[in-house]
Amino acid sequence: MITQIITFNVKPEHYDSLRTALIEDKRNAEQEEGVVEIRLFTDPQKPNIIFSYEPWKDQDALDYHREHPYTVKSCRLFDTTLTSPLETLNLTEIRPPTPQTVEDHRQLLFQKEKYDAKKNFYHRGNRRYRS
Repeated sequence: MITQIITFNVKPEHYDSLRTALIEDKRNAEQEEGVVEIRLFTDPQKPNIIFSYEPWKDQDALDYHREHPYTVKSCRLFDTTLTSPLETLNLTEIRPPTPQTVEDHRQLLFQKEKYDAKKNFYHRGNRRYRS
């Protein structure tokens, strides 16, 4: 699985046109076999920023999406509608822990941080922190 978060910094005067194009691209992409989902978000504190959350089944699915006319149409708008180039964050797949990784994590945690109840301190290496 490939998951991306894409940030669009939109010029205020082009916000509506880019938003419309991204919604159209989303609706079309949802018909593609390789898309898991696409979600579009805005930040209430920064109204000219749009985020797109896009998990894809694999790289082939993402490449297939990028070749479609509706995606190419949206991409052509970026030169005139954005204040800066796209920012793409590629996320790593996260899986639930197995019993072994949980036990490994516990051992690592207690090696790095030990609580001294008598002194009300956490010990980390040579440092001590009061709780």
